[in-house]
Amino acid sequence: MPTFYFHLRSLAVLLLLLLIARLSYAQTEGTFQSYPTIVCPGEQTTLRLTVADNITVADAPALTNATLVFYPAKTGNVIDCTVRWNDVAAQGTVVFKLKKTTTVKNSDGTTTTSDTYPPSPTVTVGIQSVRDRMPALINGTTNLNVPLCSNGQPITFTLPQEYFVGASSVPITEYVWQVPTGYQVVNPVTSPDFPGGYLSGRSLSVIPPASTTGGIVRVYQYSRACNENTNFNNPGARS
Repeated sequence: MPTFYFHLRSLAVLLLLLLIARLSYAQTEGTFQSYPTIVCPGEQTTLRLTVADNITVADAPALTNATLVFYPAKTGNVIDCTVRWNDVAAQGTVVFKLKKTTTVKNSDGTTTTSDTYPPSPTVTVGIQSVRDRMPALINGTTNLNVPLCSNGQPITFTLPQEYFVGASSVPITEYVWQVPTGYQVVNPVTSPDFPGGYLSGRSLSVIPPASTTGGIVRVYQYSRACNENTNFNNPGARS
């Protein structure tokens, strides 16, 4: 029976040590100053992490869907790092790799210095990219029967409400439409960036010509805030 008790105590101590080790490994260091949580492809963000005196940079940060622009550097108690978000319809993340130096004074008057390598908290942003995204079906179908003679009455094409994959709380409100030759677009908005295309929201109204025999309507997701900002160096619409 005493032997059984000894094994139970050993097991409890072992589990406690494993728990402490796991908690130590999972502990993060530093606090990020405010940063934008919704970004555009190509946008640069400078992240600032406030840390203690004994925290320094250990290595390049771990990046997801981002490119390093400026390597992390510490000034005072702040570590700065600049990244550029990739054109990917997903979230982007950044984790700083840190070095923590701890000095302990021993009972004999000497000191012992040790280093650990904790991560920073994770920075997560939503990227407003429509790269390789296919819009939903127009009017919920792949084929739409329209009257061959509309007598000048407009026909409306409509898409359901969609959201950016990388920023699921942000609705997509802008699209580029292409209609068959001869179709008259109601209240058209054109752009030199899209020859033959029309900028609109989720709906587009057209008046077919009297002689129409059908045609193909195409639509592309778009973001003016991201794709028409020269600072981000983004091209036009993405199909």
